[in-house]
Amino acid sequence: DTLDEMLETMLYLSPSALGANVICTARATMRSDPVSGGDVQWPSVRGRFGDEVTYYFDLISYMHEISVRNEKGERDSVSRLYLKREGDFLIKNKWRHIPNMVRYLDNPSFEAVMNLIKKEEKTDGN
Repeated sequence: DTLDEMLETMLYLSPSALGANVICTARATMRSDPVSGGDVQWPSVRGRFGDEVTYYFDLISYMHEISVRNEKGERDSVSRLYLKREGDFLIKNKWRHIPNMVRYLDNPSFEAVMNLIKKEEKTDGN
């Protein structure tokens, strides 16, 4: 079907050849983590692409809404994008070894995420 064809095409996309970043979104599903053996939230993508999704991307992050206290002590809802593993969801980040890299961004814009990636690429020398 169309989704399978789109995912198959994505396997051939190279950000360096395209001169652009490749972004894919997916819902999450519980799945056994082959590294830790525990269950984690994993991108819900069908077929072999879903099984091997970690090989195709430099960054796999997880976003969810949390409740935090603001400066006035009131509760606010925040969309938190996790960039390093915290909890039971899959995070893959090729820059995770860089000291002092931020663990998450709150209410991030696309521009903020891209600026962070560009900064980490320069730090890493890639």
